[in-house]
Amino acid sequence: MRTAHQQAGEGAKHGTMPLARAQPTGASDTRQIEHRLAGALLCLVAASAAGCAATRVHPAHAVSAASTHRELKDDAVDLRHAAELCKVPYFRTPNQAIAHYNELGYDASYYAPASGIVHWLDVGPWDFPELYLLSRKASGEVIVVFVGSNSGHDWFQNLKVTNYQDSAVTDQMYIMPGHGGFRAGMLNLIGSGFFDLDPCTDAADTSADDSCSALTQHLQKYQVESGDTPIRIILTGHSQGAGLAQLAASLFDGFHYLQDGRIAVQESWPYRVVRILRYASPYAVSKAGCVAEQTCPDPWKLIADRYADITYNVIRDDDMVPMLWDVTKGHAPTTRHFGRLVRITRDGEARLEATTWPNEQPHHIDSYIEGLRSLTIP
Repeated sequence: MRTAHQQAGEGAKHGTMPLARAQPTGASDTRQIEHRLAGALLCLVAASAAGCAATRVHPAHAVSAASTHRELKDDAVDLRHAAELCKVPYFRTPNQAIAHYNELGYDASYYAPASGIVHWLDVGPWDFPELYLLSRKASGEVIVVFVGSNSGHDWFQNLKVTNYQDSAVTDQMYIMPGHGGFRAGMLNLIGSGFFDLDPCTDAADTSADDSCSALTQHLQKYQVESGDTPIRIILTGHSQGAGLAQLAASLFDGFHYLQDGRIAVQESWPYRVVRILRYASPYAVSKAGCVAEQTCPDPWKLIADRYADITYNVIRDDDMVPMLWDVTKGHAPTTRHFGRLVRITRDGEARLEATTWPNEQPHHIDSYIEGLRSLTIP
């Protein structure tokens, strides 16, 4: 087991290959005023150089599913609460954030695997991704809060917009294809041993035990017990954190490659993703298929079968970040949003959009013509 500052970079132990088309994206988190200004500048530069476009239409292929009124009411409460949890790390150090989570009634742990060449410098702000594990004793549930952009290094990851996919290797963990920077974060988690299942040998002090993963340490230290059922995992994040959360789903669910290139959940895997709650998420998961003559899983079938009904994607009409893609590559984004779409209008009203989006070319003029067929002016 390797600790966070012992892993060997974002490509360690996991083969990757670039996809044919790139999709620029960004994140609009805030921690300090200079980060806001730097982010705006970077987005403007990316937009002018790569042809980014912010559209006012809704994301293509946002899949919704029927729910009872009671379920939707409960989910609305969960969405508001998770949004508050995503806010906590901004303007706070990890220790301050943990203290605030404690005040909210959670046992909390902070984790960030060292990223690339800087791991040997032991420089905390360069660690990527940052996340918090939140739980309550004997709840059988862990909330994983992925932190949004709060450093220059995070913005460097945001701008790594080329889409990548796995070069399938038997028994390696499966990461859905997509945004190169966000996938680098997943590779760092894998390379640092975050998902290793070995139990901690020092039961008296798991925080000082490097024989087990940070996730296992948290579960044992705070007695997150679930009996004979898997630990329930809720993934959430804002902006960059939301992009990371959706790519993390297949890892927390234990998907691995089989010898024939297909994927399956590892036998006796102890975790089960039950919710993915995303706020202002940039495009992260690619719809691109396999390279020639390569057997690999279809990410959209996996999403439809496993994640569409448990995912909420919350987007404001006046937020351009979730709508950015490189229009120089065509009228259709090379990546897609998925899950139930919660739309917040410019007037501040939120509603669940019970609509699927078959149109794959939201920027095309025909898409506007079709949309205007339903326009009525009083």
